[in-house]
Amino acid sequence: MCQVRTNLATYVGLELHVDHKEPFSKQGKTVLENLETKCRDCNLGKGNRHSE
Repeated sequence: MCQVRTNLATYVGLELHVDHKEPFSKQGKTVLENLETKCRDCNLGKGNRHSE
């Protein structure tokens, strides 16, 4: 499920990405507490900004 646009949760074929809340490029760790799922559009549109 996309944690940004939850209404997409039932969309067949939805491409999900695992995203770092604190960006990896800004020393964010790859640990469960720093990860969330997002749809492709939400993840790629965020760039290296922190998740809200």
